[in-house]
Amino acid sequence: MSAHLNNPTDRAPTVLVFSARVALVLAALLSLCCFAWMAWQSMAFPAAYNTAEVGPARVPLIACTGGILASIGLIIHAFLRKSDSMPAIAIRKPLGVLATLALTFLWVWGMPHIGFYLASVIVVPLIMLAGGERRPLMLGLTAVGFVVFVHVCFSFLLDIEFP
Repeated sequence: MSAHLNNPTDRAPTVLVFSARVALVLAALLSLCCFAWMAWQSMAFPAAYNTAEVGPARVPLIACTGGILASIGLIIHAFLRKSDSMPAIAIRKPLGVLATLALTFLWVWGMPHIGFYLASVIVVPLIMLAGGERRPLMLGLTAVGFVVFVHVCFSFLLDIEFP
């Protein structure tokens, strides 16, 4: 045993351990709720401009339907699978996971207020910091690269402008 662990004030980092079945059901239920909420929000999108278009709600509704079905499938899978074949799940940095979740909600909340690009340039490096990345160059390049990639894909390939 190393000398620094002999000190009684030292403690091991916090690790949350879940049964794989419980973790899978919780993740699937959370996903199910998120996809149902997104589908409900998509229903408020405006109608198509003409009969040749499907309207702005169609793609999110299709994606949400797939997500809802996948979530239900995961719940069924969790209960049909033998528990001895499912190893425990250990979350070694629970505060990092919680911070990432909070930052993601902040990102989604901020997009309508300050725009997708500015919200992304602010929040993407913060999420990376919560995940343990500390190199400033990597944080900056990833944030800019993410925004440029999304801009190229949507503006040039799909001809969709983000606010």
